[in-house]
Amino acid sequence: MNTPNQTEREVRNVFLVDDEPLVLRALARVLRGEGYQIQTFPSAAKVLEALSESQPECLISDYYMPQMDGLALLRQVQESYPEVARVLLTGGHMDEHLHQAFQQGVVQVLIRKPWRTESLRELMDHVRKRHTGIFLKQWENERTPYPFPSIKPPAPEVPPPIAPAAADDGRPVVLVVDDQAEFCRLMEAWLQGKGFCPITAASAELGLEALRSHRVDVVIADILMPDFSGIHLLKAVREMNAHLPVVAVTGMHDHNLVIEAFRAGASSFFFKPLDLAELEVVLRRGVDLGRTLSSAVQKPELAALLEVEHAIAGGLETPLLLDLLLQTLVRYTRAEAGSLLLLAADGRTLEMVASLGLETDQRWVKIEVGDRVAGWVVAHNEPQVVLGSDPEDTRLRGLTRARTPQVGLVLPMRGREKAIGAVCLTRFTSEEVFSRDDLELGLLLSGEVGRALENRRARESHADQEREMLRRDKLMTLGEMASGLAHEINNPLGFVSSNLTSLQDYLTDLLAVVERLSPVEGAPDIEAAQRVLGEINLELLRSDLPQCLKETQDGVRRIMQIVSDLRSFAREDNDLMENADLNQIMDGAVNILWNQIKYKAEIRREYQPLPVVTCFPSQIGQVFINLLSNAVQAIEHEGCIRLRTSAAGGLVRVEVEDNGRGMTPEVKAHIFDPFFTTKPRGVGTGLGLKIVRKILKRHNGRIGADSIVGKGTTFWVELPISPASGGIEVD
Repeated sequence: MNTPNQTEREVRNVFLVDDEPLVLRALARVLRGEGYQIQTFPSAAKVLEALSESQPECLISDYYMPQMDGLALLRQVQESYPEVARVLLTGGHMDEHLHQAFQQGVVQVLIRKPWRTESLRELMDHVRKRHTGIFLKQWENERTPYPFPSIKPPAPEVPPPIAPAAADDGRPVVLVVDDQAEFCRLMEAWLQGKGFCPITAASAELGLEALRSHRVDVVIADILMPDFSGIHLLKAVREMNAHLPVVAVTGMHDHNLVIEAFRAGASSFFFKPLDLAELEVVLRRGVDLGRTLSSAVQKPELAALLEVEHAIAGGLETPLLLDLLLQTLVRYTRAEAGSLLLLAADGRTLEMVASLGLETDQRWVKIEVGDRVAGWVVAHNEPQVVLGSDPEDTRLRGLTRARTPQVGLVLPMRGREKAIGAVCLTRFTSEEVFSRDDLELGLLLSGEVGRALENRRARESHADQEREMLRRDKLMTLGEMASGLAHEINNPLGFVSSNLTSLQDYLTDLLAVVERLSPVEGAPDIEAAQRVLGEINLELLRSDLPQCLKETQDGVRRIMQIVSDLRSFAREDNDLMENADLNQIMDGAVNILWNQIKYKAEIRREYQPLPVVTCFPSQIGQVFINLLSNAVQAIEHEGCIRLRTSAAGGLVRVEVEDNGRGMTPEVKAHIFDPFFTTKPRGVGTGLGLKIVRKILKRHNGRIGADSIVGKGTTFWVELPISPASGGIEVD
């Protein structure tokens, strides 16, 4: 949480925005009770009209609304009314857009639905103290889905001049070009700490001046700067030094901007805020690559190969890799335009996925395999040269162009067994035929990328199969738990519903007294009020009303907890790992399975305080549910399940011990085999522990089991706090 950066603000007026009237009334009721002046609005458009006339100290908006959502509204408020505190209220999944808005300071305080009254009081305290980067949970043990940082946007400052370079002591020199002075200072301090020699420039012009006067190994350049843009800077750097690695950065998440940067000559790309660990790897690779390329200036084919191989090894995204391949081939073969087509999923058509220098954007053009030049090249897996536009050439029939190419070279992109695409290079003004060196370089580079794409597709297919297997196991588990979960929800729902009826009765009795003491018309009727009071069981009212309210609140809290645990288990994990507390995940698994557990075993928790673990929480929950379910099924009745957690040596260890029937050595030897099960027919699939092992492999974890027949079984899991490369060991 941030410390206050200014004196506390006085908060009197609060604007509330939500398209749900009941939510607005509930929020307003609580905040008015705290003494705030409240205005409510049913849409973003309505509140923007009101803001143009007067501004509150705080604006609280729902996320999901029609026409304009809460994030778009808060962005507009940030730009037009920066002094207004910005609070977002959401009951849905916290997606990447929300994560980015939080990082960028668009959302200063985030609060979840359903909220607690205490959370609203805490919220207003944060607003008064000008805190930012605050996430208010529904309850204390709720997991934070992202490691939300505390961020204040830097205040604009006068750009500094070029920082003097240190003496040439052999350290790699990194030039940072950005118009934000705070960013330059932070990068300078970080680079020095990592053993680089930083130079900073506050504009593209100063950056080019630094390149002329200093030896530079890598450039980090913002591509959105006033006046002379970073895109123009990239092109100018390429003209000065074709092999100097340039890392482009920006705070705007725009895929087209990324493509434009790579076309202009960027070697790598990062969105702000930067992943500094990944940036360090890219910078060190860039230094090595740049020096290698500099020594290969007399061998352009080697320089081109190194550039493409570096992009493949660095895991450059496929669209950017294809653009880089096309850009490299156009540059090294001196072509004037180019396009790249890949085989579609049907295997019968080619789709244009990248183009450069064409008169119009021809992406998504489709060509049948065997048709035209590109189709012929893919069908026969052989390159073709095209000279002019011969009307007798059957490969060119049906083509209409604004400009007629003088020379063309079409290359197959070869995979391991067949061509998976075609690269088309064109010269419009020169009649010089592409050389054999051009042909061989094109086949080499396109082949390297083609095989890389095949490898990626194979990995993606395997990952899709694993995700589908995990999803099916999760659905099967949910199906098996459905009746038990319904029971666990219906129990509190039953008494909440009953209690509400009782509360309604109590309220009716009390209102009858109030109506006689304070009638709408006429004088109070004290005697009538006393008669009504005499008919009410006041002793029961005093004792039962507070208890009834407490039980109702507890029941609602139980339902909220079950729904939250179920939502966490059921949701699909994306590719972004999250920080999580394994004790909380284990408790969630127990809550989900409680209807199965409570009739057969007691739970004894032996938890130790744990550091947060970087993981996929939903998948780790699936592991714990599988292990707990096995433990329950191994117990006949009146058993005990012990849950132990501990941390040591960079690892977190979780143990699930039962006193059930145990396993023989022969059974234990096969527990991770697919479809192996000792359960009765129709119970389980024999895939549970295999799936557990796959999940733990993805986390670079370890799993083992100890068992004694007639005594019970202990499964243990070890997970690294921060996943590193490596495999899985099973004991």
